[in-house]
Amino acid sequence: MAAYDAEHFDPVIHLELTFEDRKFRGQFLITQDDVGVLGRNVLNKIPLVLHGPRQEWYALKHES
Repeated sequence: MAAYDAEHFDPVIHLELTFEDRKFRGQFLITQDDVGVLGRNVLNKIPLVLHGPRQEWYALKHES
């Protein structure tokens, strides 16, 4: 398991994040980078397909 060094992050903020039409409320680490990391609180709720060779991703949609 990876550890996070707080020196590499800006302050922790409390916010409501909307991702793939789902809302997540809580504390999030922010950075000045162009990329981010999705935490388990998000990944446990939204199944994602990650296609490394094509460098693309998409949410797996449930069909009714």
